[in-house]
Amino acid sequence: MASLFEEQKSLWTPGYEWVGGQVLADESVVILYREWAPGPILGRRYVLPEFKAMFEDHLSIKDLAQIIATYEISDPTGRGEIFPVNWAAGLVPPGQRVEWTGIYPRQLPAP
Repeated sequence: MASLFEEQKSLWTPGYEWVGGQVLADESVVILYREWAPGPILGRRYVLPEFKAMFEDHLSIKDLAQIIATYEISDPTGRGEIFPVNWAAGLVPPGQRVEWTGIYPRQLPAP
């Protein structure tokens, strides 16, 4: 994903910066980036089976990553919301604020 991010970056608004990414145990992918430096760290989480269900069955994980890099992240967000989640653990220092975008209430852990 990081290499796709770097490839697509030239098509986006200048200043986009990759922060990190990881695959979680629940078949979700977390992507952290900035839209400008030193802007907020923005986070997106994709539950891969749900995300893949929105497209044709033959798409590979690489195809899905390309869709995320081309169409999802390239759409400027500006700001996100702070949620009590640990999806970015290990990608940013403890206590580092991540503003999440594109998160639906059903994706959040139960209180």
